[in-house]
Amino acid sequence: MIDNTSQPKDNNFFINKHSLQAIFGIPGVVFYDSVISDNLILLSARLKDKTAKCICCGKRSKSVHSSYMRKLTDLAVVGRAVKIILKVRKFRCRYSNCTQTVFSEQHLPLTRKHSRLTDRTSHFLQKLLIEVSSRKGEYISELLSIKQSSSTCLRIVKSIEMPHFQELTTIGIDDWAYRKGKSYGTIIVNAINHRPVELLKSRDKEEVADWLIRHNSILYVTRDRSSSYSNAIKSGASKASQIADRFHLVKNLGDHIAHEIRMEYKTIKNSWLAHRKSLYKSKKITSA
Repeated sequence: MIDNTSQPKDNNFFINKHSLQAIFGIPGVVFYDSVISDNLILLSARLKDKTAKCICCGKRSKSVHSSYMRKLTDLAVVGRAVKIILKVRKFRCRYSNCTQTVFSEQHLPLTRKHSRLTDRTSHFLQKLLIEVSSRKGEYISELLSIKQSSSTCLRIVKSIEMPHFQELTTIGIDDWAYRKGKSYGTIIVNAINHRPVELLKSRDKEEVADWLIRHNSILYVTRDRSSSYSNAIKSGASKASQIADRFHLVKNLGDHIAHEIRMEYKTIKNSWLAHRKSLYKSKKITSA
């Protein structure tokens, strides 16, 4: 149960169990108590199941050993921070061949092991923080009443699992800066669904070629005009077709046009001056 003594009595109000379940409901989780103050909502919760599966042998047990409380941060509601006081039960494993005598029930519908956030809060923050810096994420999370430190924001982003693909056929390669003008790495992107696949620590020919050798299903590679990447592709994926991306196609075209104009500038200028002189003469004759 929630301790109400620390909350100002005049501003507190409560929600019945059915409303709690409708508003905050998570499959398999029972919300049985609440305290709502000016800027905080405290919820008491527990798992619905009366048994739990042993994390070692997988056998189910209904023998409760003890319990403890976990405090989780949930998504804010109407500007109020939401904290869930979760009752966690420890069970005895009665299977004689199991080495685990006592284990804690798992809360996969609600949260992960050692996490201080609910799953829905973690997923929300991952989508948000991937778009901003850690310091900006700290500021925004405070505005959303789910305040996280800048270091925690970084950990949340790093916890995002990179997608795994069975077979890569078309990729894009480009460089990215650890520190602009100082050190660079290589990003490899699946060109079919535009998802990042790998971040290499450098843009050296050898490292890129080694990665390509390990992924021998690649048929097409889009790249910039770097000779280093061109040589790496020839070395690591000799059968792959190299494709210039749209930006560099336009860049190449612009460079060639500028070069031709510089080479032919004198001829163009003389032609224009001769044309203008002829126009002037014809106009003079007409007016006369």
